[in-house]
Order: sequence, then structure tokens, then C-alpha cells
Amino acid sequence: MKTKKNDRLYVGVDVSEDTLDVYRPDTGESIRIENSEANINDLCKKLKSKKLLVAMEARFATCEDA
Repeated sequence: MKTKKNDRLYVGVDVSEDTLDVYRPDTGESIRIENSEANINDLCKKLKSKKLLVAMEARFATCEDA
């Protein structure tokens, strides 16, 4: 998918406890990074200059022993 200069950059992120799967439809790039603050900051720096829209689904569940 090609984008025009003024178009937004859409990035999909699948969030899990250990990893983030990141997909950029404009380049077809798909990467998996460790779910850590440092890696998230690095990803944000890479994408900072773009008109960015991030789509993600985050699920959180806890289990307690009865």
C-alpha cells in the first residue's frame, strides 16, 4: 500500500505479555520486539516524525488462587 505524503501512517500492534508484533502496511514490514519500556521507546523514536495512527488490542486478565 503506497501512501501520499500527507496520509497517515497506520501501524498495527498485537500486544502480548512478552512481545509486541508490529506491522506497517505501507512497507509490509513485520517485526516482533520484546515488550519492554526500552523497546517501546525505541519504536516510538523510529515512528516519531510520521503522522501516526496505531491500532492495537490489549487484553489484561488476572487470576487469583482461591
